[in-house]
Amino acid sequence: MCCQPMTSNIRLRVCAAVLVFLAASALANAGTETVLYRFQGGNDGYLPADLIADAKGNLFGTTGLGGTGPCTDPFTGAVVGCGTVYELTPPTVSGGAWTHTILYDFPNGTSGIANDGVGAGNLLFDTAGNLYLTTESGGASNYGTVFQLAPPTVSGGSWTATVIADFTSLADGAVPNGLVIDHASNLYGTTSSGGALLGGVVFELTPPTTSGGSWTKTTLYSFKGGPNIGVGDGAEPQGLTLDATGNIYGGTNWGGICQGEGGCYGVIFKLTKPATSGGAWTEKVLYRFPNAEGTPDAGLVVDKTGNLYGTGYGGVIQLTIVGGKWTLNYLHLFNGQNNDGNGTFGGVTLDKSGNVFGTTEVGGTSNDGIVFELSPPAVSGGAWTENILYNFAGGTDGIAPFFRVIFRHGSTLYGTTGLGGNQSCVRYSEVGCGTVFAVVP
Repeated sequence: MCCQPMTSNIRLRVCAAVLVFLAASALANAGTETVLYRFQGGNDGYLPADLIADAKGNLFGTTGLGGTGPCTDPFTGAVVGCGTVYELTPPTVSGGAWTHTILYDFPNGTSGIANDGVGAGNLLFDTAGNLYLTTESGGASNYGTVFQLAPPTVSGGSWTATVIADFTSLADGAVPNGLVIDHASNLYGTTSSGGALLGGVVFELTPPTTSGGSWTKTTLYSFKGGPNIGVGDGAEPQGLTLDATGNIYGGTNWGGICQGEGGCYGVIFKLTKPATSGGAWTEKVLYRFPNAEGTPDAGLVVDKTGNLYGTGYGGVIQLTIVGGKWTLNYLHLFNGQNNDGNGTFGGVTLDKSGNVFGTTEVGGTSNDGIVFELSPPAVSGGAWTENILYNFAGGTDGIAPFFRVIFRHGSTLYGTTGLGGNQSCVRYSEVGCGTVFAVVP
């Protein structure tokens, strides 16, 4: 029986053994993969998450564990590092090694530098070159934080860490899980729990008006669609995206249509920006999922025509407006059969031609995940075409790509795997500290 995907704050597959199968009709890789960095599982961190890139092609990312800080692995109870923020610099000569540099090493969970958090999340840049990220726990009350990392003022200097938001009570929100930024450097994010009704919140962080001042945190919306029978507005939001006018879109992986304690499937929602400064944001549910296949598990992306794209437990989804009503399309459903992928958690990336790129946690020829491309149909209403760009092969090339891929240098895709690579990390039956990889289609 194949290992099945499962969701958690740090998503891992927990199986008794790693099953490797090769079918007679194995799908060939359409692209070429290169491992840019293999985490060693010590001070350099392990369990890498999302990547971003700067204009020079340097890659930046976080690791959920590892580093030097004394934190406890929530799955094994072992004392491990609290996570890191790192940079990978391209080689100066073709074929050379990428240079790995630790920008920040979380020293602890509840004390130390500005009550830093534990388990770093996604990163983003502002126009001044500052990095921002969320931590799912840590801070004064262990409900999570939002960090700013300011670049050094002199070459080779240290980055400066500042906690700009600390979630100190459940009513305030708990477990922040992602950020987006607008043109005025306002940050928007979600917490997957907490808020007035404990269904999670959407919050805004407004930068200070004077240097060194405090950021202002405002709750824009508290979700109330928890595990109750009925129809609700959703719960457990999972990241955001902004349209060109500043409206917010996102998904929840709970709430919505509920048929009992185990049967709430999430929603896609929109928060409309107020017409006047200081006004209330308006929430509207665009779509309620009727079953678990489409339940969103990451942030959405919006294309130039306003269509929304994302991943759910079962595949890749698209929402379009037809006749004034939002309509859901499944671009592809993954089930692991015939060496297809299975388990889509990380969101998707679009190119300028409207092709959709992403990863699956498991599936593929070795059941260790794939990188895929979905191409739009030649005629309206036709089927999207899947192209498997790379099958992870269960070893040093990486296992379990949990997160989305990004574009840099033309058509090259970059991403991370949570497992595989260096074999020194072992959690349950899963082996490997994770990798950063590039795939050229």
